Amino acid sequence: QWNEISGYACIEDQWNFWWFEFTVTGPLKIPLNRVVSIYPFHKEAELFRRACQLLRRKEDTLRCLASSCVVEMLYRWLASQVESLSTSPYHSTIETIIDKMNAHTNQLWTVKQMADDAHMSERNFRKVFREVTGQSPKQFYHQLRLSFARQLLNQQNTISQTAEKLGFSSPYHLSREFKAFFGISPQSLKYWG
Repeated sequence: QWNEISGYACIEDQWNFWWFEFTVTGPLKIPLNRVVSIYPFHKEAELFRRACQLLRRKEDTLRCLASSCVVEMLYRWLASQVESLSTSPYHSTIETIIDKMNAHTNQLWTVKQMADDAHMSERNFRKVFREVTGQSPKQFYHQLRLSFARQLLNQQNTISQTAEKLGFSSPYHLSREFKAFFGISPQSLKYWG
Protein backbone atom coordinates (compact mmCIF):
# COMPACT_ATOMS: atom_id res chain seq x y z
CA GLN A 1 0.00 0.00 0.00
CA TRP A 2 1.31 3.46 -0.90
CA ASN A 3 0.50 4.80 2.56
CA GLU A 4 2.60 2.12 4.27
CA ILE A 5 5.85 3.04 2.50
CA SER A 6 8.19 4.60 5.04
CA GLY A 7 11.44 4.50 3.07
CA TYR A 8 13.25 3.16 0.06
CA ALA A 9 16.54 1.33 -0.24
CA CYS A 10 18.70 -0.11 -3.00
CA ILE A 11 21.86 -2.16 -3.35
CA GLU A 12 23.60 0.23 -5.74
CA ASP A 13 25.35 3.46 -4.77
CA GLN A 14 23.00 5.78 -6.63
CA TRP A 15 19.53 5.44 -8.02
CA ASN A 16 16.56 7.50 -9.17
CA PHE A 17 12.94 6.96 -8.36
CA TRP A 18 10.40 8.07 -10.96
CA TRP A 19 6.76 8.57 -10.08
CA PHE A 20 4.18 8.62 -12.85
CA GLU A 21 0.88 10.32 -12.27
CA PHE A 22 -1.94 9.15 -14.47
CA THR A 23 -5.29 10.71 -15.28
CA VAL A 24 -7.80 8.50 -17.01
CA THR A 25 -9.61 10.01 -19.95
CA GLY A 26 -12.08 8.24 -22.14
CA PRO A 27 -14.20 5.15 -21.53
CA LEU A 28 -11.95 3.29 -19.07
CA LYS A 29 -13.07 3.38 -15.45
CA ILE A 30 -10.46 2.49 -12.88
CA PRO A 31 -11.81 1.03 -9.66
CA LEU A 32 -10.56 3.11 -6.74
CA ASN A 33 -8.51 1.30 -4.09
CA ARG A 34 -9.42 -2.12 -5.40
CA VAL A 35 -7.01 -4.84 -6.48
CA VAL A 36 -7.30 -5.63 -10.17
CA SER A 37 -5.57 -8.63 -11.71
CA ILE A 38 -3.70 -7.72 -14.86
CA TYR A 39 -2.12 -10.01 -17.38
CA PRO A 40 0.83 -9.49 -19.73
CA PHE A 41 0.08 -8.37 -23.27
CA HIS A 42 1.96 -8.93 -26.50
CA LYS A 43 5.27 -6.98 -26.53
CA GLU A 44 4.79 -5.75 -22.94
CA ALA A 45 8.40 -6.57 -21.99
CA GLU A 46 9.68 -4.68 -25.03
CA LEU A 47 7.63 -1.59 -24.14
CA PHE A 48 8.81 -1.74 -20.53
CA ARG A 49 12.44 -2.05 -21.61
CA ARG A 50 12.00 0.96 -23.89
CA ALA A 51 10.52 3.02 -21.05
CA CYS A 52 13.48 2.13 -18.80
CA GLN A 53 15.99 3.03 -21.51
CA LEU A 54 14.31 6.39 -22.12
CA LEU A 55 14.27 7.19 -18.39
CA ARG A 56 18.06 6.84 -18.29
CA ARG A 57 18.46 9.57 -20.91
CA LYS A 58 19.06 13.18 -19.87
CA GLU A 59 16.76 14.86 -22.41
CA ASP A 60 13.39 15.86 -20.99
CA THR A 61 11.58 15.02 -24.23
CA LEU A 62 12.84 11.43 -24.07
CA ARG A 63 11.81 11.13 -20.42
CA CYS A 64 8.33 12.36 -21.40
CA LEU A 65 8.28 9.65 -24.05
CA ALA A 66 9.12 7.12 -21.30
CA SER A 67 6.10 8.36 -19.38
CA SER A 68 3.90 7.81 -22.42
CA CYS A 69 5.22 4.22 -22.67
CA VAL A 70 4.10 3.61 -19.10
CA VAL A 71 0.70 5.18 -19.84
CA GLU A 72 0.32 2.89 -22.85
CA MET A 73 1.08 -0.15 -20.69
CA LEU A 74 -1.47 0.96 -18.11
CA TYR A 75 -4.16 1.49 -20.75
CA ARG A 76 -3.45 -1.91 -22.29
CA TRP A 77 -3.69 -3.62 -18.89
CA LEU A 78 -6.93 -1.86 -18.07
CA ALA A 79 -8.44 -2.39 -21.50
CA SER A 80 -7.90 -6.13 -21.13
CA GLN A 81 -9.88 -6.07 -17.88
CA VAL A 82 -12.53 -3.44 -18.60
CA GLU A 83 -15.31 -5.98 -19.15
CA SER A 84 -14.58 -7.78 -15.89
CA LEU A 85 -14.61 -4.57 -13.84
CA SER A 86 -18.02 -3.91 -12.45
CA THR A 87 -17.96 -0.21 -11.74
CA SER A 88 -20.58 1.37 -9.58
CA PRO A 89 -23.05 3.77 -11.19
CA TYR A 90 -21.90 6.13 -8.42
CA HIS A 91 -18.22 5.96 -9.46
CA SER A 92 -18.11 9.52 -10.87
CA THR A 93 -19.98 10.88 -7.83
CA ILE A 94 -17.42 9.32 -5.49
CA GLU A 95 -14.57 10.62 -7.66
CA THR A 96 -16.03 14.12 -7.33
CA ILE A 97 -16.22 13.75 -3.55
CA ILE A 98 -12.61 12.54 -3.45
CA ASP A 99 -11.59 15.62 -5.46
CA LYS A 100 -13.41 17.74 -2.87
CA MET A 101 -11.66 15.84 -0.08
CA ASN A 102 -8.36 16.88 -1.64
CA ALA A 103 -9.58 20.48 -1.63
CA HIS A 104 -10.76 20.28 2.01
CA THR A 105 -7.67 18.83 3.69
CA ASN A 106 -7.33 21.97 5.80
CA GLN A 107 -10.52 21.39 7.76
CA LEU A 108 -12.66 18.71 9.28
CA TRP A 109 -15.20 17.68 6.68
CA THR A 110 -17.87 15.43 8.12
CA VAL A 111 -19.36 12.40 6.40
CA LYS A 112 -22.74 14.15 6.63
CA GLN A 113 -21.33 17.10 4.65
CA MET A 114 -19.84 14.71 2.09
CA ALA A 115 -23.16 12.90 1.74
CA ASP A 116 -24.99 16.22 1.30
CA ASP A 117 -22.53 17.21 -1.46
CA ALA A 118 -23.15 13.85 -3.14
CA HIS A 119 -26.94 14.38 -2.82
CA MET A 120 -27.27 11.10 -0.95
CA SER A 121 -28.42 9.99 2.46
CA GLU A 122 -25.54 9.53 4.87
CA ARG A 123 -26.24 5.81 5.19
CA ASN A 124 -26.33 5.23 1.43
CA PHE A 125 -23.25 7.42 0.92
CA ARG A 126 -21.25 5.36 3.42
CA LYS A 127 -22.30 2.14 1.68
CA VAL A 128 -21.56 3.39 -1.85
CA PHE A 129 -18.25 4.98 -0.84
CA ARG A 130 -17.07 1.70 0.69
CA GLU A 131 -18.18 -0.25 -2.42
CA VAL A 132 -16.19 2.07 -4.72
CA THR A 133 -13.05 2.63 -2.62
CA GLY A 134 -12.96 -0.29 -0.20
CA GLN A 135 -12.81 2.11 2.76
CA SER A 136 -15.18 4.18 4.80
CA PRO A 137 -15.31 7.89 3.87
CA LYS A 138 -13.96 8.88 7.29
CA GLN A 139 -11.03 6.44 7.05
CA PHE A 140 -10.23 7.51 3.47
CA TYR A 141 -10.30 11.23 4.36
CA HIS A 142 -8.21 10.68 7.50
CA GLN A 143 -5.54 8.80 5.51
CA LEU A 144 -5.57 11.48 2.83
CA ARG A 145 -4.97 14.24 5.42
CA LEU A 146 -2.16 12.28 7.06
CA SER A 147 -0.54 11.71 3.67
CA PHE A 148 -0.64 15.46 3.05
CA ALA A 149 0.86 15.97 6.51
CA ARG A 150 3.74 13.73 5.54
CA GLN A 151 4.31 15.70 2.33
CA LEU A 152 4.30 19.00 4.23
CA LEU A 153 6.70 17.68 6.85
CA ASN A 154 9.02 16.40 4.12
CA GLN A 155 9.01 19.95 2.72
CA GLN A 156 10.51 21.18 6.00
CA ASN A 157 7.26 22.47 7.54
CA THR A 158 7.19 22.20 11.33
CA ILE A 159 4.68 19.99 13.10
CA SER A 160 2.89 23.13 14.35
CA GLN A 161 2.69 24.61 10.84
CA THR A 162 1.46 21.32 9.39
CA ALA A 163 -1.17 20.84 12.11
CA GLU A 164 -2.44 24.36 11.48
CA LYS A 165 -2.50 23.97 7.67
CA LEU A 166 -4.44 20.71 7.89
CA GLY A 167 -6.85 21.74 10.65
CA PHE A 168 -5.64 19.38 13.37
CA SER A 169 -6.58 20.58 16.84
CA SER A 170 -2.95 20.65 17.99
CA PRO A 171 0.57 19.53 17.03
CA TYR A 172 0.22 16.80 19.66
CA HIS A 173 -2.97 15.49 18.01
CA LEU A 174 -1.25 15.41 14.59
CA SER A 175 1.83 13.67 16.04
CA ARG A 176 -0.31 11.02 17.75
CA GLU A 177 -2.38 10.31 14.62
CA PHE A 178 0.70 10.36 12.39
CA LYS A 179 2.54 7.82 14.52
CA ALA A 180 -0.53 5.57 14.75
CA PHE A 181 -0.89 5.57 10.96
CA PHE A 182 2.72 5.51 9.69
CA GLY A 183 4.36 3.76 12.63
CA ILE A 184 6.95 6.53 13.02
CA SER A 185 6.81 9.94 14.64
CA PRO A 186 6.84 13.07 12.49
CA GLN A 187 10.20 13.94 14.03
CA SER A 188 11.62 10.69 12.58
CA LEU A 189 10.93 11.78 8.99
CA LYS A 190 14.26 13.54 8.68
CA TYR A 191 15.88 10.13 9.23
CA TRP A 192 13.50 8.08 7.08
CA GLY A 193 12.86 10.54 4.24
